[in-house]
Amino acid sequence: MVEREENICGFDSRFGEALTGTFVPSPPLGERVRERWSLFSTASLRLSRDVCAVLAGEQSSCSRAGCWLFFQMPFEFKVRRRVEFSDTDMAGIMHYSNFFRFMETAEHAFFRSLGYSIVTTTTRPNVGWPRVHASCDFKSPLKFEDEVEIHLFVAEKRSKALTFLFKFNKETSEGTLEVARGKLTVVCVTKDSEGQMRATNIPPEIAALIETAPDSLL
Repeated sequence: MVEREENICGFDSRFGEALTGTFVPSPPLGERVRERWSLFSTASLRLSRDVCAVLAGEQSSCSRAGCWLFFQMPFEFKVRRRVEFSDTDMAGIMHYSNFFRFMETAEHAFFRSLGYSIVTTTTRPNVGWPRVHASCDFKSPLKFEDEVEIHLFVAEKRSKALTFLFKFNKETSEGTLEVARGKLTVVCVTKDSEGQMRATNIPPEIAALIETAPDSLL
């Protein structure tokens, strides 16, 4: 059992300066931590170059400012992105297609926080996660240099599929403003001997690290 004060902290340059946050296995304390820590400690050790991990829910920071990740529970994950000039269109606002790119950024970082990649080659069989549904409702525009938090929730978990809900939040002088809300459904697949994709059960070692968010958060 890793003691409360023993943090695992690191940085991975793949994240760049766009993502920020902390990684916290869930739940913070209690019997379920003791039951699940063997899973999380393995994932955290694999993540020592990628995230800052804390057992008991205390915020940790990385040595490089602006390069840390938020992972608070196995059903939610946060990343922060800044709108670049190349993300905008002739109207001066972020092009709608880039909301989907930002959702994918959060999804991939979520998988990395669990110690896996979206291209999973460490399970048997190897699996991938093609999209079968993607949608987004736009409420308020984002502009060049706006900073937005993408809050991922696991909205649904099935034996062969995951559905993620994404809330795009921007801080304003009047408080937090939800500027968009998206949804993404991915199916766990493997390839047969002919190279054709077919749905397969989510590997148990991955499924054990993911839970569905409470309805009150969705």
